[in-house]
Amino acid sequence: MVRRTWPLTCVTVAALGCGAGAAQPDAGTRRVFVDDVNTLATPTGVMTAPQDQLDPTPSVLAADGPHVTTHVGPGRYEARSVPLGPFVAQIGDSFFETSGSELDAGRVIVGHDPTTFDLGSELSVQLDGLAPWSAGDGLTIVSALARARTPLAMTPAAGVTAVSTTVTVTGDAIIDTDQGDDALIYQTSTIASAGGAPSYTRIVASAVLPSLHRLTPLTASLVAVAADQSITLSADSAAFLAETDGQPIDHMDLRLNVMSGASGLVHATAWDPTLVDVDPAGAPAGTFAYANPFAAPFWTPYARFDVVYRVDNAAAGTSIWAQISTLVGVDQISAPIAPLVGVPRGLRVNGSDAAVVQGATTTPTLSWDPPLTGHVDSYRIVVYRVVALPGSPLVPVATFWTTRTSFVVPQVFLTGIRYVALVGAVAMPNTDRSTVLFRDSLPIGLAEAATGVFSP
Repeated sequence: MVRRTWPLTCVTVAALGCGAGAAQPDAGTRRVFVDDVNTLATPTGVMTAPQDQLDPTPSVLAADGPHVTTHVGPGRYEARSVPLGPFVAQIGDSFFETSGSELDAGRVIVGHDPTTFDLGSELSVQLDGLAPWSAGDGLTIVSALARARTPLAMTPAAGVTAVSTTVTVTGDAIIDTDQGDDALIYQTSTIASAGGAPSYTRIVASAVLPSLHRLTPLTASLVAVAADQSITLSADSAAFLAETDGQPIDHMDLRLNVMSGASGLVHATAWDPTLVDVDPAGAPAGTFAYANPFAAPFWTPYARFDVVYRVDNAAAGTSIWAQISTLVGVDQISAPIAPLVGVPRGLRVNGSDAAVVQGATTTPTLSWDPPLTGHVDSYRIVVYRVVALPGSPLVPVATFWTTRTSFVVPQVFLTGIRYVALVGAVAMPNTDRSTVLFRDSLPIGLAEAATGVFSP
């Protein structure tokens, strides 16, 4: 199974006006405002929802110490007497180095917050109208408003066009049309391309589900979906691989996806439905026919190419997955898709580039050299705790954003615990991460490298 990755955030935010109460400088200090007003896209339209009971509330970590914000208006928080100059804004486990006085921390949410399925939930399924089933086919249910993509784990016999069975639901959220959720089921199949182009998967049958609830049977007649559109996709895989420094490759993936949200209200995720999924074995290039059953305004297409590679640290006995990705809207595609930015170079912890750094202090300085290619708009640092048990996954601790090539990490580390950090160069020219704290916008480039393992 291909590991799906997402370069930046799983939710995004909209830039919002800050209204009255603009920050007023005074005698070497100023007021800092954080606006947390969510934008909600629902079947009845777009609305805003101020977040007035945040826990924890935003904090400002300045040169003279932390400043806790107070609630001063709908979705608006204020820190007073913050020294002039850069500081770090903290919201939960996300930290943003900035010097701005007006910060936007609201999120764009399409539909409602997802409701997680219980593992092992079962669903009775009765379907007909399938394209003749073949190895590698799949069935998936999606909902923009429930923010869900739910694969159905079944393996019908070759050639069948109808199934009646009970399946284990392994998806990420409950879709309930009784509560107003939209729902669409689709079948994907592998298409063999001609002329030397790679094979790819596309949607071959689909149906809108007028009724769906996990406690009632799923009954639907799918309709064959003819390929009525085409797109030319290619990727400069050599340019991506050149950034990995010869590390082992987990996978490469070239896709045309659709994301929930109208233009300007988009939040691409690792679980977005795929219209074209190219097998990148060989040259990842060709013209691909596809069908798009996902109607506007809640679905927006975009293309992406990912290279996921493994960074081994033999001295520390650890491995970490890093990625190099480019995401572009369909109107931004150029041939071939290339890295928008290269990986940071020469990563150091307190000035050391050793594979293992002991005594790194609880507020270490992470530093690096800028990429050799592309323009960096910001850097994202994701810190993980290294679990002592061999084979255990790394545990995320916090995420930090900066525009500089050196960052003093606030005190989130514990003495005696081992950590490793992924430092990602980010190209995202249409969003200023120093003032818009969570929103992503296309195009996006991300290229990650890993520090050595360090321990305070």
